[in-house]
Amino acid sequence: MASAAIIERLAERRSARVLAVDGVNNEDSPEAQLMRTLIDAFAPYERALTGSRMAQASSDRQSRHDIAAPPAWPCSCVEAQGAPHSNF
Repeated sequence: MASAAIIERLAERRSARVLAVDGVNNEDSPEAQLMRTLIDAFAPYERALTGSRMAQASSDRQSRHDIAAPPAWPCSCVEAQGAPHSNF
């Protein structure tokens, strides 16, 4: 994944600018560049943290023998065993 700094340099070479859609932090000041760099640095950390939390939660669920999620559709035990539906 390309970092924001690389993308900005590539845009500058072509006399272009990278602008945020929401208009926040579209400056070229040193402070704005610092903020973009910090935000860019925290993104991989947040992804790794979320991944490790998800793995820990999955491991905890497996150790308790919990199911990952309830069935996607409502069904009773009788329907699950192959009995005909009462709605027919």
